[in-house]
Amino acid sequence: ISGDCQTESLRPHDGDTGAEKLHICGDWVATSLPCTMESAAKSVNDMAILNKMKKLLVVFPTIFEADCIFKNFAQFEKCKVGATCEFELGGKSCRVLVSGIGCEKSAERVAEQIKEFRPDEVLLCGFAGACRKEIKGGEFFFQTDSPETQKKLSELGIAEKKIAFSEHVADRKAKTQLAESGYWAVEMESRLFAQAARESAPESPNFTHLRCIS
Repeated sequence: ISGDCQTESLRPHDGDTGAEKLHICGDWVATSLPCTMESAAKSVNDMAILNKMKKLLVVFPTIFEADCIFKNFAQFEKCKVGATCEFELGGKSCRVLVSGIGCEKSAERVAEQIKEFRPDEVLLCGFAGACRKEIKGGEFFFQTDSPETQKKLSELGIAEKKIAFSEHVADRKAKTQLAESGYWAVEMESRLFAQAARESAPESPNFTHLRCIS
């Protein structure tokens, strides 16, 4: 049997099964090599690398916040609410989602991506309002339930501070009250998206939110 260019498209990729933790290997799997012993060996190696690679879902609420990522990593996808793009960075498989500002629909988008992508960690990025007068625009704060992420962000000089969730845009009075309660910044997505992370997978991914003061 001799394959040709038309049969190449029929070779499946590992991950095409659609079943969690079910992988396929063999010389007939799409490896970019002919159907040989070398191809079979490469398919096993590729599967092992894929299985060990951690997955990170990065969520930006707005197009403005996600635009630079799409310009650098998305070849064809336009940056718009609901759009995603994927890339590998630092040994992690990353998927970026533009979720929309905090509401039930945006939380549904996050939940859908968690069910489909099955990330090890969800990273919510975006702007937040300062609750204290001494905080300057451009400062970064974070909160996380991942010790590994806490260590890495702290090593980068980013401060771990209490960030409040609000269902509405917080006015000056509300921010003052939040500051008195120990909060440093306020935003409108974290509670909704953290809940989506807890409820959308059998093993909940770690949840981190990283905020830049606007």
